[in-house]
Amino acid sequence: MKGYLLDFLVVVAGISLSFLVEEWRVRQELAEHREQMIQRLAKTLDDDITDINFNIKVHTVAYESCKFITEYQNGEHPEVSMDSLSFHLSAITMNTVFVPNEEEYETLKNSGQLELVSDPELVYDIHVKYARHAFATTMEQWIARTIENEIRPLWAGYTTSIADTGMRYRHTIGAFPRYTFTKVPPMEAHALTDLTNGHRFYLGVCESMLERTTELRDKIRSRNS
Repeated sequence: MKGYLLDFLVVVAGISLSFLVEEWRVRQELAEHREQMIQRLAKTLDDDITDINFNIKVHTVAYESCKFITEYQNGEHPEVSMDSLSFHLSAITMNTVFVPNEEEYETLKNSGQLELVSDPELVYDIHVKYARHAFATTMEQWIARTIENEIRPLWAGYTTSIADTGMRYRHTIGAFPRYTFTKVPPMEAHALTDLTNGHRFYLGVCESMLERTTELRDKIRSRNS
């Protein structure tokens, strides 16, 4: 009788152990899959960093040109040529469209795997990084509305050409639309100030996103080092 009982206990222990081993194996597979998703997320951050750096360059040129036109209207740069003024007037209307790759983040979040990451600080940093994207887009849309509603309507009669693919300035940031002006349009001070502040504020947003995105990418990659 004792032998049967011992055999029964051995069988029960074996079955229980097999369940525990299988549960451990499943947890390990899920953890490995989750880590692979996080590492893929780091690759998308590389793309975001490239885009943010480009946007910073574009809005830096636009911001500097806004300042130049403001200085010109205040009596500075009296000897500047119309070609140079045409460059700056064209440059102030540059804008960007930030299109971050959020596929891996959405997959992690919607699958519930992100909340299972053992590092709560990393989870928080990931959520904060992606939450800021909408604000950057809102700023770009505000700049676009300011350009279309307050700047370009005043150009009628002051430019001899409409920007097209055949008329573009070549610059370190790439090509951007070129307008040829016969004289400087009488832009209202508040409109130019609004646009200047818009470019400047967007630059601050981008610089903050760049810092946070770079730190997040490096933090993720250090998990495998």
